[in-house]
Amino acid sequence: MDKEFLAEAEELISSLSKGLMAYEQAWKSGAKINPEILNGIFRSAHTLKGSSGFFGLQTLSKLAHAMENLLSRLRLGEIQIDQRTIDLLFEAAEKLESFLAAGQPDSMDINTFIDRINNFAEIKSADVPKKSEIKDSGVAADIRKALTEYEEHRLDENIREDANICLVRAVFPLEIIDTKLVMLKTWLNNQGEVLALLPSNEQHSIPAMTFQVLFATQKNPEKLGNFLKNYKYRLEILRRSKALQ
Repeated sequence: MDKEFLAEAEELISSLSKGLMAYEQAWKSGAKINPEILNGIFRSAHTLKGSSGFFGLQTLSKLAHAMENLLSRLRLGEIQIDQRTIDLLFEAAEKLESFLAAGQPDSMDINTFIDRINNFAEIKSADVPKKSEIKDSGVAADIRKALTEYEEHRLDENIREDANICLVRAVFPLEIIDTKLVMLKTWLNNQGEVLALLPSNEQHSIPAMTFQVLFATQKNPEKLGNFLKNYKYRLEILRRSKALQ
């Protein structure tokens, strides 16, 4: 087995397992779970699937793909989290680690386990009642149209939680865009949840780029907007929490 792949795969599985432990702990605490925890687990499974396939290790790739599918349904709210789901994800992570340690993972038959994961995902999805469509989100149709399925799901979830939905406009000179965009996104995530980054084709007199950041928060949006003005960012409130009306 390629040493470079082996090192990467071990790191991904370790990251995946640590993410699952953090996810289980957050779920058991009863507090709102930071969606980035689940996103990190999903990215690890997705990357492992691609890397395994690239190196011709179809056993690992198929198992990582089944795990990725289950995680994707969790991210989109198509499955409700419970202990059985968490236990199955941990079992999948353990099998990934065992197959990697075996040295010749494609000699093992995991089709039965993969079928078990896929069947579990289908049954759990069928058990989740469909949520009513949100008709008045405050978000313009052209913005909603630009969102991915996951971004739209996170928007709807925040509306159901009665969050303020805001749009932050920020202009970045090209030479500092990478640093400043990360700083803004980090700050906004500390105040709520960044739902989407939407680049604009707005023209500028200097080399610069405009981003619109769709953002949800339970905090007072006026106070956040006043702070952002110091950095020449503009916050527009699209939907106000009923608690602040």
